[in-house]
Amino acid sequence: PAPDQAAVAAEEYVAPEGEIEEQLAAIWQELLNLPRVGRKDHFFMLGGHSLLAIQLITRVRKLFLVDLPMNSLFASPTLSGLSEALLSLQLNHYLGDDMARTQDELDCLSEAELLALLEEDTE
Repeated sequence: PAPDQAAVAAEEYVAPEGEIEEQLAAIWQELLNLPRVGRKDHFFMLGGHSLLAIQLITRVRKLFLVDLPMNSLFASPTLSGLSEALLSLQLNHYLGDDMARTQDELDCLSEAELLALLEEDTE
């Protein structure tokens, strides 16, 4: 369906903030065939539907290198909400990898080596 122009006009336009919101807005604009998308805009009220949601998830995966679950879009259908969900996924993905590597490195150390590391940090 075509975007509901009343939905587009209902919210006062607030420009996307930050790189993630700007990139998401560009994807939404292309998928929804809109000239601009703001932070408060709601994907489904702008004409989004399940097929477009799948395209959105696919583009997000390609651009941001994380798997955004479909339920994230339903739980956070505004541009700002989805951006926050995406940022959280990115942080968990990248920091989680770093934490797992650190844990693996620590697991390989003996108790004496761990104590030596702790003493180095306190000096």
